[in-house]
Amino acid sequence: MNPWRLAAAEWRTQHGTFWGVALLLALALAFALSVNLVERGLRQASSQTATRFDLLVGVAGSPTQLVLSALYLQPQALALLPPPVWDALQADPGVAQLIPLANGDAVGPYPVIGTSAALVSGGRYFQLAQGRRFAADDEAVIGASVELALDDTIQLSHGAPQQHAVPDALNDDVHAHPVRVVGRLAPTGSPWDRAVLVPVGLLWSLHAHPPAFAPEWLPQPPLRQVPILLVQPRSVADAYRLRQQWRRGGLMAVFPAEVLAELFGTLGDARQVLALVAAGTQLLVLGAGLLTVTVLLATRRHAYAALRALGAPRAYLFALGWLLAMGVGLRACLVAVPLAAAMGWAAQALLRAATGLSVSLTPQWSDLALPGSLLLACAIGATLLAARACTRPVLDDLRG
Repeated sequence: MNPWRLAAAEWRTQHGTFWGVALLLALALAFALSVNLVERGLRQASSQTATRFDLLVGVAGSPTQLVLSALYLQPQALALLPPPVWDALQADPGVAQLIPLANGDAVGPYPVIGTSAALVSGGRYFQLAQGRRFAADDEAVIGASVELALDDTIQLSHGAPQQHAVPDALNDDVHAHPVRVVGRLAPTGSPWDRAVLVPVGLLWSLHAHPPAFAPEWLPQPPLRQVPILLVQPRSVADAYRLRQQWRRGGLMAVFPAEVLAELFGTLGDARQVLALVAAGTQLLVLGAGLLTVTVLLATRRHAYAALRALGAPRAYLFALGWLLAMGVGLRACLVAVPLAAAMGWAAQALLRAATGLSVSLTPQWSDLALPGSLLLACAIGATLLAARACTRPVLDDLRG
């Protein structure tokens, strides 16, 4: 006697109930899998962005806020560094390069970053894919994802980027100073792909201040005040010395990767909470599924008792009950994998739109632990249910 045929017949007659339980299990499992995929991709993308910048110097406050503003271009109201900070860092023999960073303006949905041409020179931080770096106060370099073309003329507006705004050329905006696009950055998979880079002195002139870092083509003396300075140390020893040296006098110096490690430590705790919630949800749905199978087996006890009375061995009935219960878990796993991928892709698109981070979904062998644990739980439950079903007294079931 082949229990597969009877199990398949049970699935056909009760397909709505079995598939309903399987889909609930699949949703719980897919949620847990997608959390793992997205969290891992977010860590990798953030680490790649952090490794571009060595050391950040700003006014004492929140290191996380400083890093989010510099790396992820989050609009933050950061205090300006005192003028002597630039002079002291520029004169330090352990500093190979000093680059100002300032934000606060926008071109439609794209943040404007005031900086120096050194940020896009030599490929140390960013590389040019088209055109050249800016060489005048009315020129700009755009990120790889900015929907503008070389030689387009744009205007800057004060305030945070507007997601639904269109960066029209020469529109009626707050600042009437036209800027021409002269270069485009190579893709980085970071929020900088959506940035518009201009000389930092332009931002100050647009806001009725002296230029912060006047390049050689501007005759005004530099004021040397920006919220963030990006420091490229000459050596690892210089990096640690500079970080320690500038953690005083109302200032702070941070390694972006170090700050992100602390931040992801906190996010890791949150991920564990989500994992526990997902595991609890799986257990609840699994319990509901096993209860459903128990009810179905109870409703069919007359038929199974008749089979036993006709000579069907206990092993046959055990295999039948085990196949019915395990079928729920197997179908849940088969549905959960593509469902988790769809959830991950949706989260990937949302993160890309919200932060500019290009999050890659990279499955690992460790991800198999989740469906494996679900199948193990189903196997244990199926064994208990099947053993109970085949050990019931035949006469009681026939009379009932």
